[in-house]
Amino acid sequence: MTAIGVIADDLTGATTVGTLLARAGIKTAAYFSPDDMPGADQYQAIVMTTDSRHMKAEDADAAVTKVMKKLQRCHVDYFTKRIDTTYRGGLGTEIDAMLRQMPADTMAMVVPAMPQSKRILAGGYAIIENTALEETEVAHDVLTPVTETFIPKLIAGQTHHKVGVLDLETVLAGPAAVKEVLERRQAEGCRVIVCDSVSMAHVQLIANSVVELGWSTLAVDPGPFTYALALAHGLGQEKADTTSDNASSIDPEESGHVLVVAGSATGVTRKQIDYLAANDTVDVISVDPRSIVMNDRLAHQMITAQTDRLLASLSDPATNVTILETAVYSPVLDLKQVEAEDHLPSGQASANINLAVAQIVHQALAEWTGHLDGLYMTGGDTMVTTLKHLGAKGIGLRDYVIPQTDLGQIIGGDFAGTFTIGKGGMTGKEDTAVVAVNRCFAESRQLVQQKVVTL
Repeated sequence: MTAIGVIADDLTGATTVGTLLARAGIKTAAYFSPDDMPGADQYQAIVMTTDSRHMKAEDADAAVTKVMKKLQRCHVDYFTKRIDTTYRGGLGTEIDAMLRQMPADTMAMVVPAMPQSKRILAGGYAIIENTALEETEVAHDVLTPVTETFIPKLIAGQTHHKVGVLDLETVLAGPAAVKEVLERRQAEGCRVIVCDSVSMAHVQLIANSVVELGWSTLAVDPGPFTYALALAHGLGQEKADTTSDNASSIDPEESGHVLVVAGSATGVTRKQIDYLAANDTVDVISVDPRSIVMNDRLAHQMITAQTDRLLASLSDPATNVTILETAVYSPVLDLKQVEAEDHLPSGQASANINLAVAQIVHQALAEWTGHLDGLYMTGGDTMVTTLKHLGAKGIGLRDYVIPQTDLGQIIGGDFAGTFTIGKGGMTGKEDTAVVAVNRCFAESRQLVQQKVVTL
C-alpha cells in the first residue's frame, strides 16, 4: 500500500520532496503521468507532477483533480500539495482542488519553510536567503512573477477557504501553545493555516502537534513538513546529512560523459554553469532561443545542426562534460514580448524552446554509442520535457546532492536506470554544477563496480 501521495506543479519540486522521503528510507518515485506509472506498486511514496505552475486556474484545477483521483485509487494514507519555495504558481487553486477530494474536516497545513535551503517564514513574511521574497529574482520571473511577500495574503487571494495563521511567537512557546492555537483556528472556521517556522525543529514541532491532535491533514509545503509528518507517523527514519557540497574541478570517468541541459535563466544558474565551464574537459553548446521559439522550418534546421554539434561533442574523447544551454550565454528572451510578436498563445514560446532542446538531446543520444554517466538538468520544465522525450515515465529517487538538487534514476524507456540530477533555478552555490556532475560520475562508477562484483 502506498503511504504517501504528493502532487507537485513541476518536476524539480516533485524530486525535492521525493528525495527527502527517499533519504528517510521511504521508497519513492516521481511519475510524469497518472496514466503511465510502471512499477508504482513497489513504492511507499508516489510523487506526481502536474506541470501546472503556469496554467490558468481552471486548467490547474483539472490537472490536480485528475492526479488526486489516481492517488486515491492507490489507497494513499497521507497527502501533500508540494509548493514552490518561492511561491510561484496557483497555490490556493491547487490546495482547493485537493481539499475538494478529501474529508470535510481536513485541514490544509501550510508550512512553507525549507530551512536547509535558507527559506523561512517569520511573521507570515517569506525570507529567501536573507532577502524578502519580492526583492528576489522571482519577482521578475518570466512566466510566474511573485510580488507579494506576506504569504497569508498571497494564499487568501487564491483560495475559497478561510485562511488562519500560526505565528512564530506561538511556535516558540512550545507544543501546548501550538495545539491550542491550531484548535482555535479550526473553531474559527479556518481550513487553511499558514505556519511560521525558521528551523527544522519548528517544522517537526508543528508536524508532531498535528499528529497528536489526530487531524486529517493536507500538508502544503516544499518538502520538509511532509518529511517531518512521515517521521511523526512512524514512517522512515531520520538520516544525518553526510553529503559534500564543495568541489573545484570535475572528477570524470576515463571514458564517461555527463550531459548538462541548462534551461534556467536565473543569475544563480549562470554563475554555476560558468564555474563548471571553466574546466578543461567541458564543452559548451549554446542554442539561441530565438531561433527555435517557432516550430517552423528554420527551427528544424537549427535542431538538426545542433544535434550534429552535440553528437560530435559526446563523441570527442577530450570532452567529459557537454553543456547544452539556451539561457546562460544565449540571449535571455522576454517571452511575453516574443509571444506577442509571433502571435503565440501564452506559454507557447517556453514550451517550444524546451521541446526543441529535448529533440536535440534525444536525437543525439539515440545516435551516440558511448556511455552516459548521467544527465544534469536545471529548470523543471526543461527537465520534464527532456525526460519525456527520452521515453522516461518517471524517476526513482535516491538522495540529494544538496537540498533541492536531487539524484535519481530514470524509470522506463531506452535510458532506464540512467542517473539524473535536477536542480531548481535559484538553488545552490557557485560550485553546485561541478558537485552535481561529480556525483553523476561517482554513482555511475559505483554501479559499474557493483555489476563487476556480481559477475
